[in-house]
Amino acid sequence: MGFKVNRTKAIIWTNTTIQSLCYGCFHWFVSYLIFLSSRKLIVACDNRQISCYDLHSLPTALFTRDSILKYSIRCIHFLSDNNGYIVGSIEGRVGVEYITETETCKPFSFRCHRKTDTYNEFVYPVNAIAVHPQYGTFATGGADGTVCIWDSVAKKRLAIFSKYEY
Repeated sequence: MGFKVNRTKAIIWTNTTIQSLCYGCFHWFVSYLIFLSSRKLIVACDNRQISCYDLHSLPTALFTRDSILKYSIRCIHFLSDNNGYIVGSIEGRVGVEYITETETCKPFSFRCHRKTDTYNEFVYPVNAIAVHPQYGTFATGGADGTVCIWDSVAKKRLAIFSKYEY
């Protein structure tokens, strides 16, 4: 499977035969981030909008909604079960949102990648998100040079790895 993207259009195809078969072609607002899993495509658009597509029913979106984070989205990644997604922002926050909300699966966000001294709090953007495929935990990398490991089910931080000093 492959895809070609510019800022307002995406084309997805499969290579099941010698010729490429166009699998889906659709338009959206200005896109900033795209993440493709085996079954779904998620797009972070301008104005904090997030669109999710099922690859088997393109070009119809499963949903288009605003992010729970207040500022621009910096990174996006699906949860390991593809039932939700994680977004990171320039404000040093991470949000976990679910495709279908239930009593146990409600969206939440938390602050991370911040440093405080006596008088100030320094906020660093979340630059990267990686999800463990088996355990459902995920890691965030921030502009402060630290990596945090999180448990999305327990909604807490498991570990923090400091910035490497040369």
